[in-house]
Amino acid sequence: MAPKRNRETDPSSDAKNDKKAKTEVPLDPRCVTRVMKELERCHREDTRKALGIEFSLVDEDNPLEWSCKWYYDMAGTKDATETQNVLAKQLEARGLEYIEFRMVFPRNYPTEAPFVYNYFPRLVGSYIFSAGGLCAQTLSTKFGWSPASKASYLMLSVRGMLEEAGCRLQRAGRGHCSSDKELEKPFTEAGARKDFSMISNLHSRGWHGSAGNS
Repeated sequence: MAPKRNRETDPSSDAKNDKKAKTEVPLDPRCVTRVMKELERCHREDTRKALGIEFSLVDEDNPLEWSCKWYYDMAGTKDATETQNVLAKQLEARGLEYIEFRMVFPRNYPTEAPFVYNYFPRLVGSYIFSAGGLCAQTLSTKFGWSPASKASYLMLSVRGMLEEAGCRLQRAGRGHCSSDKELEKPFTEAGARKDFSMISNLHSRGWHGSAGNS
């Protein structure tokens, strides 16, 4: 019987890891410093109160992934939009406090734009693709992102775009999710990156309108 392959007995494993190491973008030492300074600034300026968005680390050991929570404290006031009022009611009906997005910083940030996707609850609407990826020029390193931009204002821009387009929480049985069980599953980074790869290919020569509606 042939021996089972594992990392110790399979030389191809080392080859694959070496290839990955060669293709992985090296970590810019300025990246973590910049990201943490931006996060500290968000906390100092109380962005939940100022922008309606709260920023935190998903994992305290990983500064390159943020949780971005959209709150709807403005709902019911004269300044709230129709979309914000509807989203607030949908969240309340499901016993939820906020809509969460995830922001993943590349190792050469701010040269390259952060990757942003809808995490949970699942949203539906223009610019939001089936796995949580987003179609937005501002998220494109080549055509929209500027290294001078701040992550918090990038998220505010995304929120404004999606809410202006009338985004809503997905509902089971409405052509969004096949079941309540699926509805309660967060979108994944892997799935959202597949969406964004397709979006980027559609806009490979420039950003002229939306790549489509979800």
